[in-house]
Amino acid sequence: MLLINGRILDYREGEVHLSEDGLFLQSGFIRERGSVRSLKKRHLGEKILDARGMIILPGFINAHTHFYSGLARGFPLRSPYPADFKQILKKLWWKLDRALDEESIYYSAVVSLMESIRQGTTVFIDHHSSPHSILGSLDILEEAASLFGVRACFCYEVSGRDGQNVARDGIKENLRYLGKCNPSIQSQFKSLFGIHASFTVSDRLLRECGYAGNSLRTGFHLHLCEDKLDLEDAQNRGYRSALQRLESFGILNPATILAHGVHLGEGDIALLKKSGGVLIHNPQSNMNNAVGMAPVETYLAKGIRVGLGSDGWTDGMLFELRQAILTAKHLSHNPDTGFNSSLSLLWGNNPAIAERIWGNPMGKLEKGAFADMVLLKYQPPTPLNNQSAASHLVYGLSQCQPEVVIAGGRIIYQGGEFPGIDTEKLLEKARKAAHKIWNKI
Repeated sequence: MLLINGRILDYREGEVHLSEDGLFLQSGFIRERGSVRSLKKRHLGEKILDARGMIILPGFINAHTHFYSGLARGFPLRSPYPADFKQILKKLWWKLDRALDEESIYYSAVVSLMESIRQGTTVFIDHHSSPHSILGSLDILEEAASLFGVRACFCYEVSGRDGQNVARDGIKENLRYLGKCNPSIQSQFKSLFGIHASFTVSDRLLRECGYAGNSLRTGFHLHLCEDKLDLEDAQNRGYRSALQRLESFGILNPATILAHGVHLGEGDIALLKKSGGVLIHNPQSNMNNAVGMAPVETYLAKGIRVGLGSDGWTDGMLFELRQAILTAKHLSHNPDTGFNSSLSLLWGNNPAIAERIWGNPMGKLEKGAFADMVLLKYQPPTPLNNQSAASHLVYGLSQCQPEVVIAGGRIIYQGGEFPGIDTEKLLEKARKAAHKIWNKI
């Protein structure tokens, strides 16, 4: 397919660039980028997608999300409302994940995927939990993602909070799915070894996870110091910090993804940098849970790779980008901070994190990259050029609904519809599944 007449807005060498190049997509990859005239000459007879009046962006990557939260929207929490982070987990999320069965796992993922694709996300790094329906649960998530044609990396979050047998099943599910995933760069699905968080796993269980994951030479995906209780729990166990505890059991390596990092302990920045692992910033979720905010500017200045995720709380990565920028300004009391650094999280670091998993360029509109992209109709009310493009992205394009979403070189969303998918029927079934699990809770 030839994609022509749009204006490409992408991120290269730390800056946002605007161009009128065309793209030639073939077999799921961007094969060429160049002038529209030259591409049309070389590819006579190819299918053409005319993007006139549209801005073309790379498909967005969500570096930390939870598909299992998809059916939580609108759930009526009973009074008294949770007073702290641990009560939020106990009153909502741990009740929700225990209520999930195979049907609700599937429709949770379907709902999350539909909403996210509508906002231009084409790659997901998911962190799953369903303590009463563990074995085979990652296959169910894969089935949902296959329906829409997006890429995803899955894991099961092992935790000791539901007992030893449930924890062992979590380890089994991680190992089973890791063994199933194809190492080819063209593989749609990948996996990491999931753990919930340091404070919900014993030393014995953490040792088992470290041994199991390292036996397959994989990275780990877990929450780190989202709240102070993670740090306090590790110190009560005799460790300097939660990160130091993870390091002592072999959990840290260059492929490990640590979500949040709001309350790191003494020496943790140096330890994290040495390990090569990455942190994922989830600003809207952190604000909603009132747990504080990661000092992202400090981490970046110290050489830590920080990505951007939603924690399952929102579906649009441009919304998350706006919040990251506003939060950085607010916390620093400095209006001249946070903008460029937050752009680097979404458009620089998220692609680099995903490339570690898939082994191929992504989140980019360049030759050899996966052909994942978003087309938005946008009539700028002010000049749109290289100097203003970044501001238009954050304060203008972020308010637009994508017209077309392409994943793996295939149109998966166009004009408000998912081609070949009966979304009304899916939503009807999702509502029934939600009603069922809400009654369980």
